[in-house]
Amino acid sequence: MGLQRNLVLVVSCAFLLSVCAAEFVPVYIWGTRSAGEPVPALHKISQSSFKDEVANKLRANSRIIVFAEHSLSPEDFGQRDRSGDLAFPNLSKLRKTSKVTYLSYVQNPVKAIQLASDDVAEISIERLRENFEIPDSKIVIIDLNDADENERRFDMLKRHDDFIASLYSSVLEKNENVLALYTAHHASWIGSGEVHSRKVRSLERAASITTNQYMDN
Repeated sequence: MGLQRNLVLVVSCAFLLSVCAAEFVPVYIWGTRSAGEPVPALHKISQSSFKDEVANKLRANSRIIVFAEHSLSPEDFGQRDRSGDLAFPNLSKLRKTSKVTYLSYVQNPVKAIQLASDDVAEISIERLRENFEIPDSKIVIIDLNDADENERRFDMLKRHDDFIASLYSSVLEKNENVLALYTAHHASWIGSGEVHSRKVRSLERAASITTNQYMDN
C-alpha cells in the first residue's frame, strides 16, 4: 500500500512539473514566402510539432529571425491606446506586403526553435543596438529584454514594433528569403496565469496529502 501511494506521489509531482513547464504563447510569423497554413484560432500546437515546423521552414528560407519578448499573450495584439492606435502598427501592415500566419497558442515556442537547428544564435536587443551586427547563423533569436519599470507595457510593445520593422528591413537587404517570428519566452495574460495557478495549487495539495498519508504509515 505504501509503495502504491509513493508511486502516486511521483506521478503527481511529474505532472506538476509538466504543467509548470508548458506555456502556450502566441507566434506571429511572416516572410517573403508562405509563412504556413492557417489554423483554427484556439488550436494548440505542441512544442514537438512546432519544432518540426520550424525545421521544415528552414529548408525553404535562408534565415529565420526570431524576436522574443519576455512575455506575450493574444490579448496584447488587440491593445489600443486612448487615441485608438494599436501597439503593433508595423506588424499589422505586414499583412499587406508579406505572407503572414498567426498562431494563438504554441507550447514553449522559443524552446522549440532552439531545438529546431544546431545553428542557433541568441542575442539581446541592447547588445544588438551597440553594434547592429546580427550573428551569421541560420536561426537568430533576438531577446527583447530591455523593459523599463517606468515604461507602460503598451509603449514598450510599440517601441519593439518599430525596432522589429527596422531590423527586418535591414535583414531583407542582405537576404533574399527571410522568415521572421514574433513570440515570447512566457505567457503574459493574467487570466491564463490564474487558471494555471489554480491547477498547480490543486496538484500541490494532492501531492501534500499523499505525502502525509505515506509518512504516517
